[in-house]
Amino acid sequence: MGQSRCALQRLSKTQPHTRQPTKLFRLGQYIQSGQYYCQNWPARIGDAKLDSCAKPAARKNRSTLYGLHGFSSLFDGFSPWLQAASNATVHGHLFAKDKAYFEHNTAVYKGGLIASAPLRDRDPEAFLRNLIWNTQGRFQCLNFGMQDRPDILPFLVSDKQAIKLIITGAWLIELAQLSAPFDVIQDLAATWHQSELGLTAALRQPAARGIIQIWTLAEVLKAPETCLGRVLHHLPREPQGGVFCTLRQDLNALYALCSRLNDSGIPLSLQGDLNSKRVFTAQKKHVGPVKPLER
Repeated sequence: MGQSRCALQRLSKTQPHTRQPTKLFRLGQYIQSGQYYCQNWPARIGDAKLDSCAKPAARKNRSTLYGLHGFSSLFDGFSPWLQAASNATVHGHLFAKDKAYFEHNTAVYKGGLIASAPLRDRDPEAFLRNLIWNTQGRFQCLNFGMQDRPDILPFLVSDKQAIKLIITGAWLIELAQLSAPFDVIQDLAATWHQSELGLTAALRQPAARGIIQIWTLAEVLKAPETCLGRVLHHLPREPQGGVFCTLRQDLNALYALCSRLNDSGIPLSLQGDLNSKRVFTAQKKHVGPVKPLER
């Protein structure tokens, strides 16, 4: 008995019994370490877990966002037509330099969002996320042009829930209607051409997410119904009530401007082949209201 007791005492000294931590204890240590709030949690806007250490993929809302580029330059009455043809909220240029053009051009929108450019430009990403959060349950459509501020473009390109529909070269229509010296138009054309090249390159890179569709101006002029039908493809449809958008009828100034810019040494490639006979024939055919094809 004495020998066995001494052996047990030596064993307890060499191998002390340690109590294993419980699951609750380990969870408490994990939360106190701070890693709990920095894990890749799929959070929604306004959640408590959404802080500065969250990854960009977790900072986006699940609501679908529509980014439209070039449509308002090519089609007259595009925003009212899209508002009537779909159950979506259609805004103007939310990131214009002077102000944010909300739906119906209101000064204060839902959730207390103010159409102030300085307040919006302090954090454009938070501005757009708040807009989506305040209007949950509806598609949000925003127009984006070459004169808008490009700070929001990285967020739109990487947002996998956003749908981006682009018409390249549509800004040439705005320049054709601009009453300014040719030197000013030439500088704007060179600047906007480079900016749109960067936009299309960002949308074609592997890191771009979401549904992306890019047309040239010539492709849309050949078949505008196909382009408008694609716009309505992902939106909930409603009876249009006889509301149509109209294609720009006088494009002679556009052809003259493109020829003059090419002669001046500015090679334009984003608008497509506007000198094609198919484009001219299609433009004459679609004079007047344009009704989109059924999806």
